[in-house]
Amino acid sequence: MQLPCLFLQIRKADRQLNQLYCKFLARNGMRITQYGLLRAIAGLEEPSITEIGRVLGIDQTTVTRNVEKLEKMGLVTSIQAPADSRKKIMQLTPLGTDSLKEAHPHWEEAQQLMIAGLGDDDARELLRLLLKVSRIAEKESD
Repeated sequence: MQLPCLFLQIRKADRQLNQLYCKFLARNGMRITQYGLLRAIAGLEEPSITEIGRVLGIDQTTVTRNVEKLEKMGLVTSIQAPADSRKKIMQLTPLGTDSLKEAHPHWEEAQQLMIAGLGDDDARELLRLLLKVSRIAEKESD
């Protein structure tokens, strides 16, 4: 018996998860991609475009385009890196910090809905498998 295409099944689940999280975050006027970028910027020590892309698994062009949108919204700003003036470091503005704090409970609600539906053990197993899939794909794309 041949298995269904893993890629198509993962993409379908990705689209459905994206819609679910966006439904909850829409209460705050935010998309899951924006929330993820804001969390990455808030959580990284030196959130350069390169580092944000590495952590989120997004190419630099896409990160740049999305960060520019966040800048236009007044949620992030860039500064020169202390150690290298050629490098830009992103940081949340006060509005960005407030928006992230306001959006977090909505993200948490979507997260808890998924964990409750899967159960803790299956949620952990899903994360383990997704990390394994990412490692395999990353290794083969080098």
